[in-house]
Amino acid sequence: LKSSNISPLKDEILGLKSQLASVTAERNLLQEALRKIQSRVSLNVESSLSHQAQNYEGRLTELHSVIAELRKQLQVQKEKMIPEESTEDENDGDLEGDGEESLEYPGLPTPEPDVESAASSPTTSSSNPSNTHTDLAHTHLGAITSKSK
Repeated sequence: LKSSNISPLKDEILGLKSQLASVTAERNLLQEALRKIQSRVSLNVESSLSHQAQNYEGRLTELHSVIAELRKQLQVQKEKMIPEESTEDENDGDLEGDGEESLEYPGLPTPEPDVESAASSPTTSSSNPSNTHTDLAHTHLGAITSKSK
């Protein structure tokens, strides 16, 4: 009676051992496939980042050359400009005049006027050399940005 009860259990144990071996082999294959996929993804990401870094470095180099060219043009403009003579009396008049202070920062472009003041003002941005340089910089930056896309 006992051997008849043990025999089906032995068969079941053998079946479970077989299933365990099969599932273990499948798991090992899947782990190896996962390692290969992770390795490929890692290489692709590394390659992509390297390519991006090269692109950004090229753009940065191009921007440095644009900046150097703009500085050179600014220097030429400064050399061409005739210096205006001003006295302290004229400077005092600017502060008391219409309530608007005239601040100039050497080396920095003046901000472009907004649409409303541009429409009411008789001067244009092309009459201001700083705006010309700003426009030139925007043109170069736009060309660089469109190249990278």
